[in-house]
Amino acid sequence: MGQYYRQSMLTIAAAHGDNSAAGLFQERDGPSHQPYVLPTSNSRAGQPKLYAFTKKMSFDLKITGQSILSTPGRLYSRAWVFQEQALSPRTLTFARDHISWRCQEMTFNERAPLVKPMKQFLEEDRSIIIIRPDTRQADAAIVRLQQEWILAKPIYVQTQLQKEHESRPCFSPEDEFLIKWGNIVLHYNERQMKYDSDKLAAIQGVADALEAVTSKKYFAGSWVDSTRSIVMSMLWSSEVAGSKRLDIAPSWSWASTSSKVKWPGHFLHHLVPKIEVRELKRHTDPSKPFPELIIQANTRPAIMNNRQLSAILDGSEMWSRLQPDPSRYPPLRDTPIMIFLDENLGSNELVWLAELAAGETRIKGSQHQVHCVILVKWGDNGYRRVGYCVWEEAVWISSNLPVAMRRVLALV
Repeated sequence: MGQYYRQSMLTIAAAHGDNSAAGLFQERDGPSHQPYVLPTSNSRAGQPKLYAFTKKMSFDLKITGQSILSTPGRLYSRAWVFQEQALSPRTLTFARDHISWRCQEMTFNERAPLVKPMKQFLEEDRSIIIIRPDTRQADAAIVRLQQEWILAKPIYVQTQLQKEHESRPCFSPEDEFLIKWGNIVLHYNERQMKYDSDKLAAIQGVADALEAVTSKKYFAGSWVDSTRSIVMSMLWSSEVAGSKRLDIAPSWSWASTSSKVKWPGHFLHHLVPKIEVRELKRHTDPSKPFPELIIQANTRPAIMNNRQLSAILDGSEMWSRLQPDPSRYPPLRDTPIMIFLDENLGSNELVWLAELAAGETRIKGSQHQVHCVILVKWGDNGYRRVGYCVWEEAVWISSNLPVAMRRVLALV
């Protein structure tokens, strides 16, 4: 199906239809949303025209959500439509109150300012203050994806990552694709689908197109062609703890949760992977539908209570202990740890922290961080992801904590 859209001359979209029978045209008061052409003394053919318009007539507002006209139509809420929009080189959209056009060269809208070169559209998108969802966010993400990867067009605007990399080396160039993929997933996850089982199928067309132009290897929502790709694909966190776990992907993939996800690890500069990937082990046993990801990582056993880490345990003892005794270990009082759980855990839950990556973040000053996945035992020899945590590096490597143990883990 993806090839139909990718090789099409034009995709026509009914953005506000409730279903496929809604059609393109709706009753609207067109002139009330369109700029007014002011008469001027110099109105010869070919001369610039002067327009007047109010805020609600503009799709160029710097703060999202100031006009109901910028609210995404129903089509933008559907997950299956994302890949249709991403793969179509040209789209003519019939919305509730206006018609718009998007291609690789420009964007046009019946509302002011009518037409805008794509380079300008992408540059201005970075300065928008995000208050509510806005069609420009989705359109900008889709155009960047098309120009840089899917449609193999020249890049019109230097990306922010490239600018930072040139001014002071902080991102590896090979990370840019993986960070962009995280942004794609973020926009895709904002959308709705009737069946959770479609979560991977509805984005497969985009993955196939990217796989063809990048020669990278894709699996279950993640890029697995190298250790760095796997690490970058695991640096996600759930927005909502206790969300439904989906059995369509391994637990280390963002597609395994019904929650929206964020990518805290993608803010790391000078990212250093801390795991060694041994194997993506596939099984012929139908009771094991997903491959095991065999890694070697620095690990620490810990106790969780009320969604907080209450104690770090001694790994040399805990790998053989069946019933941990948290009272033997000092509590983690006032320790700055950010914790994001994928699912709810019980009291005095024994978990394992596996160090994924370390690096520097400059969101609030300059901080060195360590990012870990939170695991629980699964079956006889496996471990399942249940969360994500971020440590200040000085705390993680502190001599006040038990020494981290280098272990081989099978993630399911």
